[in-house]
Amino acid sequence: MSKKKKHIQTEKERLHQEEAARKRAEKAERERMQNRRTALILFGIAMALFAVMAALVGVNIAKMRNYELHYTKTYGTVTAIRTHNSTGYRNSRHYYLIFSYTADGKTYSAEDWEGYNSSPDKMIGERIAIYVSKADPERAARVVTADGFSIMAAFACALGAIPYVVGMATLLAVKKSSFKKRALAIWLPLFGLCAACVLLFWVGLPTEGFAAVFGRVRGAIGFTVLAGIALALGTVDGLLSRKG
Repeated sequence: MSKKKKHIQTEKERLHQEEAARKRAEKAERERMQNRRTALILFGIAMALFAVMAALVGVNIAKMRNYELHYTKTYGTVTAIRTHNSTGYRNSRHYYLIFSYTADGKTYSAEDWEGYNSSPDKMIGERIAIYVSKADPERAARVVTADGFSIMAAFACALGAIPYVVGMATLLAVKKSSFKKRALAIWLPLFGLCAACVLLFWVGLPTEGFAAVFGRVRGAIGFTVLAGIALALGTVDGLLSRKG
């Protein structure tokens, strides 16, 4: 039985294999750099949206704190509805409540700054909670609309969370990260950011307990939901990593 001759690699074959390996390495490096650039762009977008969120949270806290410290909480009565027709790119109609209230023995009238998309006619005659300025009783605002910026802040946070998660996941995938790194770089920061915003809203209510944050600051609910989503996604990521 004859023995099989061992193949001896020629110089041409060796050079061909080295060239193929070099091209594969260059392609992998190009993909890695492209993923890194994409991740950095997404991260930058996320940081810009988080900056907007932080500004809105700050404005909301300052605004509510001003109401709490320099205004008196009382009640007024909705007396009329003002209709505003806006023209431009998209014609729209908004409705604003006009309410009356009594301060220092005098009756005043004010208009709420937050409009409705449909006419709230049923609210006419309804008693509503309002803030009245201690220094100038002619200045008043509805308690329920005093925290208008918190909802926009929660929306900005939600928008920023999307590119942040995708960008960081892409960046960490390039480095073949573990669940521990993803938890420290993605899920815990998002959870902590949302939880911190809810706690910061409490600063705007110096005369109230923490529970009042969820009743008075509408955006606090949104941040709580986002914190819960981050925690849930992190838990799922951890379970899938353990199974893998």
